[in-house]
Amino acid sequence: MQLVNVLADGGYLVENQPPYLNYDLPDFGTQVTWLDKHPTRGIAYCKERYGKAAAVAATIHAVGTEVASYTDGDLAAGFALLGRHIDDYLENVSRRDIADEVQRVRSYFDANTLLLKQIEDAHGSDETPYKYCDYCGTKLETAFSYRCDTCDTRFPGWSTLTFAEGEEQSSSTWREQLDVTVLSQNTDKRFLVLRSDTSLPGWIEEGGQIGQIVDGSLREMGRVVNIDDRDIQVDYWGGIATSLEAGQNITVCSSESMIAITQQIGLMRELRRGCVGWLNETDSDPTVTKLAVNGPNLLNTLDQSTLTPATPAELTDTRSLDGFELDDSQQTVLAEILGLDDGDLSLVVGPPGSGKTEVIAKAAHELANRGESVLVTSHTNIAVDNVIEKLSHRDTHQLVRAGRPEKMSKGTSEVMLSKVIAESDSESVTELLTKVEDLKSEISNMGDQLRHDQNQYDVLRRAAETGPVSSGQMNQVENEIDAKQARLSETRRQIQELQSEAEKASIEHADITGATIIRSQLGGLAQVQFDTVIIDEASQIPVPLGLLGMINAKKWVVVGDHNQLQPVLKTASTKNGSPPADASIFSFLRNRYDIDQWLEYHYRSHADIIGFPQEHVYDGHITIDDSCPRGFEWDPTDDPESKPAAVCNGPPVTFVDASSEQSWRKRFSGSVNTTEVEVVAALVSHLVDEHGIPESDLGVITPYRGQRTLISDELTEYGNVEVSTVDGFQGRERDTIIFSAVNTEKYGLRFSGNRNRFNVACTRPKDQFIMVGNQTAIEENASWENTLRSFIRYTSTHGGVFNWDKGEWVDGINPEDAPSPVPRDQPDIIDPPAGQYDGPESTTTATGKSNTSGGDSPQPTSADAQLRSRVNDIIRLAPTSNGELADAWGLQNGKEAWQHLNTDLTEYFERDANNKIQPTPKARELVH
Repeated sequence: MQLVNVLADGGYLVENQPPYLNYDLPDFGTQVTWLDKHPTRGIAYCKERYGKAAAVAATIHAVGTEVASYTDGDLAAGFALLGRHIDDYLENVSRRDIADEVQRVRSYFDANTLLLKQIEDAHGSDETPYKYCDYCGTKLETAFSYRCDTCDTRFPGWSTLTFAEGEEQSSSTWREQLDVTVLSQNTDKRFLVLRSDTSLPGWIEEGGQIGQIVDGSLREMGRVVNIDDRDIQVDYWGGIATSLEAGQNITVCSSESMIAITQQIGLMRELRRGCVGWLNETDSDPTVTKLAVNGPNLLNTLDQSTLTPATPAELTDTRSLDGFELDDSQQTVLAEILGLDDGDLSLVVGPPGSGKTEVIAKAAHELANRGESVLVTSHTNIAVDNVIEKLSHRDTHQLVRAGRPEKMSKGTSEVMLSKVIAESDSESVTELLTKVEDLKSEISNMGDQLRHDQNQYDVLRRAAETGPVSSGQMNQVENEIDAKQARLSETRRQIQELQSEAEKASIEHADITGATIIRSQLGGLAQVQFDTVIIDEASQIPVPLGLLGMINAKKWVVVGDHNQLQPVLKTASTKNGSPPADASIFSFLRNRYDIDQWLEYHYRSHADIIGFPQEHVYDGHITIDDSCPRGFEWDPTDDPESKPAAVCNGPPVTFVDASSEQSWRKRFSGSVNTTEVEVVAALVSHLVDEHGIPESDLGVITPYRGQRTLISDELTEYGNVEVSTVDGFQGRERDTIIFSAVNTEKYGLRFSGNRNRFNVACTRPKDQFIMVGNQTAIEENASWENTLRSFIRYTSTHGGVFNWDKGEWVDGINPEDAPSPVPRDQPDIIDPPAGQYDGPESTTTATGKSNTSGGDSPQPTSADAQLRSRVNDIIRLAPTSNGELADAWGLQNGKEAWQHLNTDLTEYFERDANNKIQPTPKARELVH
């Protein structure tokens, strides 16, 4: 059944390249409609290709689709009628070559009509699929267990969850659409320039694939080669892009492949069946040969319920690559890594600022000294770049950094392949590298020139609207812009070709290779057998992706921190944004095997900054090294020159209290807080312009992508100040960090106040951490143990709390004297006055709370208030789902939301063609 679901529902998963999912799709229908639209031909295809069992599974799949379509979520017609309908449906589906299989399913449901209820329940259920074994269907006692207690299948539930993540990712791609105008078209040089009316979303990035949505389908356009403000330059090879004309309005979205999901589904399938597919492969594909060795080796280790730590090696050099003496915990970790034998595992807990990158780089260097081939990998390019940059400046071994040049850091790109090529006998390869560097410099210069020319053209265009302007002058500027864009496109192509050639020539000679996990399983790199793989940031990597990294080598070093960010699993997250326990490869291995080693000393931050996570996150498990600065002299009673000056001259840990409310922006599908944007902009301006802090030493982070975009728009003149989400900043550091909390509502505060997420945020700075938030809202709406609330209490005694509205420091409080939290047994839902929803004088929250500037409207009953509040949420979130409404209403799951919808809210919602919840006209009438 899993195979049929992959073929029928996840056409994007089917990649005709071993050793993952080497299946063919039929030549009728589309990738995802062939079985639903053509069940007879589809069942026959499955029987012909995969046997009778597959034909039965395909028939059951067809029944499920028909049940969902026929009932449309409403089984009031009764199961007897539904049973007759399904029987007639299968009779029509059947034909001679598949009659036995279809009749077997017909007979089953004729005898067990009520089992159709299970199909309908499963279709509309919000029950998380990973809680069930996807082989035998048994509910699992532990969601992410290693084996199913009933059928002994390895990693039960993970295939289903990974598949669901792929479906969600595919759906998200379609939701992330952008309306643009074709600014210019150059069919000779095969590129075009698109312009957006709004800031560009994060999914548009250099090197990424982009497509156009036409008549409900996605058509490939080409590759993004340059981004400048709101302009997108796209390099193409033909297809639909050639027909686009300047001035045309189109809709685009990402067309990146789903190769990551494909790899993980294929890997889990092979691990589940003991790698027999690889072991029995007769083809001499070197990738399969490698996996046929490493797969059983990995399973042999994981099958053991306990592991014995490796015998530590004797260290002959205890200095880091930078020349300082490693501390005791770092030496212990290094000695264990160097003592690993084939099939051995080392788990390293690396808290922030503990020298994790130094230890990884040193370990890779020492392993290479012993003649080993080493892969340094992670799920992000940033984590890989940090180690490779460290090695490139100090190491004498041959290094390769594989991947897309656009995805790499500037430092890594500059040193990529340099040592291999410098020692190569091939003059042509050396010349290629030199040319790459020349072309990079040229791109930088062209970008500056393009911005100048475009500004000049915009001035001329505006002038032409009010008076005469020489058409020759405008044409000249247009031609200059077009020529530079053509050169830019051509240059990007050359760099891609040159670096691919250099990578190919150097992989087989490399001692240490850096690549993301996904990249490590592609192309020539997938064929390389490594002795040791070091996986960094493993606490963010889900189990299947982590195993995909481990299977590259014979022994494994897994480095992470269970107190930092966890994997992003959109179909399996808890209400505070974190996945369940054991979702990451690091937590899974750490909780299964008690063999972890800690890096214990912190070296990065001021003692007052790291003191908060030391006390509230790590329970004293980390030690602040004597090299960290301590103490700070300031007088909060001094009259500040300005509010920004007061904060920027304040203590290392500061909370800025800004009385503002979060809001929802449909454009971002998330929360924003415009007042906090203004405060952050004022602080950045003062730090850079008055304090003289280099922009590159300053970072602004926030939990939400929408808030990140708003802040970026506000800081356009400070282009080197990095603005990022918390999730995107893990592993980075800056001298000063400003954190915008955004949330003011109870449910949102669970996300921004998630302990792991805030731990990452507050451990990024060296000298100063400034949090901007709404103190009153946090103290009223967040639970007593919420990390944001704990941080405010901490700053009141270890730093300062600044009231932005009053422009003054607030006297500190003793946390032990703080009032006990008020019990919140009753929902505090207030009805928004009619006509004030999203109005200028009212801010309505996700739970229906509203702060208004007055009014004497009559007070409704609590039942009426709750009804209107929930109708508000249906309107605000539309199109929405049971699960999203459950989060907004504080319910346990989507099933509870469904019950409310179908009791007291039946008149106020309807479902669209995608089964998404929409408000009815009566709902809007009630609110307005």
